[in-house]
Amino acid sequence: MQSLTRIIMIIGLIYLSLMLCLSYLVVDEVRAGVSFTYTAPVTQKTACIGDTTQFSSTLKNTGTEADIYDVDRIRKPPTPVDWWMEFCAGGVCYDSNTIHAEVSLDPNDSADVLLDILPRTAGTGNVTMRITSHANPSLKDSITFILNATEACPVTSQWGLYALIILISISGFYLIFRRLKLAKAT
Repeated sequence: MQSLTRIIMIIGLIYLSLMLCLSYLVVDEVRAGVSFTYTAPVTQKTACIGDTTQFSSTLKNTGTEADIYDVDRIRKPPTPVDWWMEFCAGGVCYDSNTIHAEVSLDPNDSADVLLDILPRTAGTGNVTMRITSHANPSLKDSITFILNATEACPVTSQWGLYALIILISISGFYLIFRRLKLAKAT
Protein backbone atom coordinates (compact mmCIF):
# COMPACT_ATOMS: atom_id res chain seq x y z
CA MET A 1 0.00 0.00 0.00
CA GLN A 2 2.84 2.38 0.85
CA SER A 3 4.59 1.61 -2.42
CA LEU A 4 1.36 2.34 -4.33
CA THR A 5 1.06 5.69 -2.52
CA ARG A 6 4.65 6.52 -3.41
CA ILE A 7 4.09 5.64 -7.05
CA ILE A 8 0.96 7.83 -7.18
CA MET A 9 2.89 10.71 -5.56
CA ILE A 10 5.74 10.35 -8.04
CA ILE A 11 3.32 10.22 -10.98
CA GLY A 12 1.53 13.29 -9.56
CA LEU A 13 4.82 15.21 -9.29
CA ILE A 14 5.78 14.24 -12.83
CA TYR A 15 2.34 15.36 -14.05
CA LEU A 16 2.64 18.74 -12.26
CA SER A 17 6.14 19.24 -13.63
CA LEU A 18 4.96 18.55 -17.17
CA MET A 19 2.03 20.94 -16.78
CA LEU A 20 4.34 23.67 -15.49
CA CYS A 21 6.72 23.17 -18.43
CA LEU A 22 3.84 23.26 -20.92
CA SER A 23 2.48 26.46 -19.40
CA TYR A 24 5.89 28.15 -19.87
CA LEU A 25 5.96 27.00 -23.49
CA VAL A 26 2.48 28.41 -24.11
CA VAL A 27 3.40 31.76 -22.51
CA ASP A 28 6.61 31.98 -24.54
CA GLU A 29 4.70 31.17 -27.72
CA VAL A 30 2.14 33.91 -27.00
CA ARG A 31 4.91 36.43 -26.28
CA ALA A 32 6.75 35.42 -29.47
CA GLY A 33 4.06 37.36 -31.41
CA VAL A 34 5.08 40.56 -29.60
CA SER A 35 8.25 42.39 -30.67
CA PHE A 36 9.40 45.79 -31.84
CA THR A 37 12.43 47.76 -32.95
CA TYR A 38 13.37 51.29 -31.97
CA THR A 39 16.08 53.00 -34.04
CA ALA A 40 17.56 56.45 -34.66
CA PRO A 41 19.96 57.50 -37.42
CA VAL A 42 21.65 60.21 -35.31
CA THR A 43 21.87 60.38 -31.51
CA GLN A 44 24.30 63.27 -30.96
CA LYS A 45 24.21 66.85 -32.32
CA THR A 46 25.65 70.29 -31.67
CA ALA A 47 23.45 73.40 -31.72
CA CYS A 48 23.55 77.09 -30.94
CA ILE A 49 21.74 78.56 -27.98
CA GLY A 50 18.25 79.54 -29.15
CA ASP A 51 18.16 77.13 -32.12
CA THR A 52 15.68 74.24 -31.92
CA THR A 53 17.26 70.90 -32.78
CA GLN A 54 15.24 67.84 -33.77
CA PHE A 55 16.18 64.21 -33.24
CA SER A 56 14.19 61.63 -35.18
CA SER A 57 13.66 57.97 -34.36
CA THR A 58 11.38 55.18 -35.56
CA LEU A 59 9.31 52.69 -33.58
CA LYS A 60 8.27 49.60 -35.58
CA ASN A 61 6.00 46.75 -34.52
CA THR A 62 7.89 43.70 -35.80
CA GLY A 63 5.55 41.24 -34.08
CA THR A 64 2.52 39.39 -35.39
CA GLU A 65 0.06 41.12 -33.03
CA ALA A 66 -1.12 44.70 -32.60
CA ASP A 67 0.41 46.35 -29.56
CA ILE A 68 0.33 49.58 -27.58
CA TYR A 69 3.63 51.14 -26.60
CA ASP A 70 4.50 53.50 -23.76
CA VAL A 71 6.74 56.33 -24.92
CA ASP A 72 8.54 58.06 -22.04
CA ARG A 73 10.79 61.13 -22.19
CA ILE A 74 13.44 61.08 -19.47
CA ARG A 75 15.60 64.16 -18.89
CA LYS A 76 18.97 63.06 -17.53
CA PRO A 77 21.66 65.08 -15.77
CA PRO A 78 23.48 67.28 -16.63
CA THR A 79 20.66 68.64 -18.86
CA PRO A 80 20.00 72.27 -17.88
CA VAL A 81 16.52 72.70 -16.40
CA ASP A 82 15.76 75.79 -18.50
CA TRP A 83 15.98 73.90 -21.79
CA TRP A 84 12.63 73.56 -23.52
CA MET A 85 11.72 70.25 -25.14
CA GLU A 86 8.75 68.53 -26.70
CA PHE A 87 8.24 65.19 -28.36
CA CYS A 88 5.92 63.79 -30.99
CA ALA A 89 4.89 60.15 -31.12
CA GLY A 90 2.62 58.62 -33.72
CA GLY A 91 1.76 62.02 -35.21
CA VAL A 92 0.71 63.65 -31.91
CA CYS A 93 2.96 66.25 -30.28
CA TYR A 94 3.30 66.84 -26.55
CA ASP A 95 4.60 69.96 -24.80
CA SER A 96 7.53 70.32 -22.46
CA ASN A 97 5.47 69.31 -19.41
CA THR A 98 4.46 65.94 -20.86
CA ILE A 99 6.77 63.01 -20.26
CA HIS A 100 4.52 60.04 -21.24
CA ALA A 101 2.47 59.05 -24.27
CA GLU A 102 1.06 55.89 -25.85
CA VAL A 103 1.24 54.73 -29.46
CA SER A 104 -0.83 51.89 -30.97
CA LEU A 105 0.67 49.96 -33.87
CA ASP A 106 -0.57 47.07 -35.97
CA PRO A 107 1.93 44.41 -37.10
CA ASN A 108 4.59 45.84 -39.48
CA ASP A 109 3.40 49.42 -38.86
CA SER A 110 5.80 52.09 -37.69
CA ALA A 111 5.60 55.50 -36.08
CA ASP A 112 8.00 58.41 -35.98
CA VAL A 113 9.14 59.54 -32.55
CA LEU A 114 10.54 63.06 -32.73
CA LEU A 115 12.30 64.99 -29.99
CA ASP A 116 12.73 68.78 -30.25
CA ILE A 117 15.15 70.52 -27.89
CA LEU A 118 15.62 74.28 -27.53
CA PRO A 119 18.72 75.05 -25.46
CA ARG A 120 18.55 78.36 -23.61
CA THR A 121 22.00 78.10 -22.04
CA ALA A 122 25.30 76.54 -23.06
CA GLY A 123 25.89 72.98 -21.93
CA THR A 124 25.21 69.35 -22.67
CA GLY A 125 21.80 67.74 -22.50
CA ASN A 126 20.98 64.04 -22.29
CA VAL A 127 17.42 63.00 -23.02
CA THR A 128 16.34 59.37 -23.16
CA MET A 129 13.28 58.17 -25.04
CA ARG A 130 12.14 54.81 -23.61
CA ILE A 131 9.69 52.46 -25.33
CA THR A 132 7.81 49.71 -23.43
CA SER A 133 5.39 47.15 -24.87
CA HIS A 134 1.98 46.83 -23.18
CA ALA A 135 1.54 43.24 -24.36
CA ASN A 136 4.88 42.24 -22.84
CA PRO A 137 6.18 44.84 -20.38
CA SER A 138 9.53 43.07 -20.17
CA LEU A 139 10.18 44.24 -23.77
CA LYS A 140 11.83 47.65 -23.47
CA ASP A 141 14.24 49.69 -25.52
CA SER A 142 15.61 53.19 -25.21
CA ILE A 143 17.80 55.69 -27.02
CA THR A 144 19.67 58.53 -25.33
CA PHE A 145 19.99 61.68 -27.41
CA ILE A 146 22.84 64.07 -26.61
CA LEU A 147 22.80 67.76 -27.51
CA ASN A 148 25.81 70.02 -27.04
CA ALA A 149 24.74 73.68 -26.99
CA THR A 150 27.32 76.36 -27.61
CA GLU A 151 27.30 80.16 -27.47
CA ALA A 152 29.72 80.80 -30.33
CA CYS A 153 27.71 80.24 -33.49
CA PRO A 154 28.22 81.59 -37.01
CA VAL A 155 25.47 83.54 -38.73
CA THR A 156 23.59 80.78 -40.52
CA SER A 157 19.93 81.65 -40.20
CA GLN A 158 18.14 83.01 -43.26
CA TRP A 159 17.62 86.49 -41.79
CA GLY A 160 21.14 86.63 -40.38
CA LEU A 161 22.51 85.80 -43.83
CA TYR A 162 20.35 88.52 -45.44
CA ALA A 163 21.57 91.04 -42.86
CA LEU A 164 25.17 90.07 -43.58
CA ILE A 165 24.66 90.48 -47.36
CA ILE A 166 23.04 93.88 -46.86
CA LEU A 167 25.86 94.99 -44.57
CA ILE A 168 28.50 93.95 -47.10
CA SER A 169 26.56 95.67 -49.91
CA ILE A 170 26.29 98.93 -47.95
CA SER A 171 30.00 98.78 -47.17
CA GLY A 172 30.76 98.26 -50.85
CA PHE A 173 28.56 101.17 -51.90
CA TYR A 174 30.19 103.39 -49.28
CA LEU A 175 33.65 102.56 -50.61
CA ILE A 176 32.58 103.22 -54.22
CA PHE A 177 30.91 106.52 -53.24
CA ARG A 178 33.99 107.57 -51.29
CA ARG A 179 36.27 106.85 -54.27
CA LEU A 180 33.99 108.79 -56.56
CA LYS A 181 33.98 111.72 -54.14
CA LEU A 182 37.77 111.65 -53.88
CA ALA A 183 38.08 111.42 -57.68
CA LYS A 184 35.88 114.53 -58.11
CA ALA A 185 37.88 116.44 -55.52
CA THR A 186 41.13 115.98 -57.42
